[in-house]
Amino acid sequence: MKKKVCLFIAFVLIISLSCQGEAQTKNAEKKIRQSDMSDVKEEVAKTNYGEVRIKKFPISMQCWTFRKFTFFETLKKVKELGLNYLQPYPGQLLSRDVPDVKFDHNLSDDLIKKVKSKLKEHAISLVSYGVVGFDNNEESMRKVFDFAKIMGIRTIVTEPEFDDFSLIEQIVQEYNI
Repeated sequence: MKKKVCLFIAFVLIISLSCQGEAQTKNAEKKIRQSDMSDVKEEVAKTNYGEVRIKKFPISMQCWTFRKFTFFETLKKVKELGLNYLQPYPGQLLSRDVPDVKFDHNLSDDLIKKVKSKLKEHAISLVSYGVVGFDNNEESMRKVFDFAKIMGIRTIVTEPEFDDFSLIEQIVQEYNI
């Protein structure tokens, strides 16, 4: 009986601590949404890059960091941070102007042109894409690889099944991605 009471108390304690953690996370996310990035820009401005050991080290941001924003809003925030490289993921809302469209490899040619225009406007390059899944068939994989090639993406992040590797290797060699 004593053991059951101790287990129950431990369970209640764990649940209450996890709820506090969730509340803290929501508060942090709210602050990020409300932020104009001025604190981050201040810290970046204070950095003495002459003392930085690795010079010209390209840093990329994963769009998932700004998943509460649209892809186009993310471009602005990434630029405010002084970054020029980005890894989009499939499923992020593209723009508030087209609320039913998500960024992914199924974008229409017109939307791809719009995305490329926005990337150019912000001087941002897409360097990788993912995490993206695809079926173990050539057509599914080629759709992703064709999109990557059109967008200038050099790396595709995926979690393939073991049976996918031989087909992926063949397509990787062909596309040089």
